[in-house]
Amino acid sequence: MMLTPHFSLAELTFSETAQRKQINNTPPPVIVQNLHLLAAGLEDVRAALGGLPLRINSGYRCPALRSPGCRTDPANDRGTRYGRMQALWELQYLPSV
Repeated sequence: MMLTPHFSLAELTFSETAQRKQINNTPPPVIVQNLHLLAAGLEDVRAALGGLPLRINSGYRCPALRSPGCRTDPANDRGTRYGRMQALWELQYLPSV
């Protein structure tokens, strides 16, 4: 499901840890609403950077992914439980063609 023209629900909920540990990271409907708002904000960031692609690290982490056995950095969990905050791992600058 595309939340905006450039960001999908799958992208904002993807988790290598969830895949590895077979954890279902599907957000409830109220969180999906928040992720729509988050994606809209990310579109603004993308536009401000001249349309450069953004690499998404995390938009949502289910409770199981925020448990001590799964998380690598508790500081990154602040907004991911609500789908309201997101960490940009890096910006990928693509050379002009």
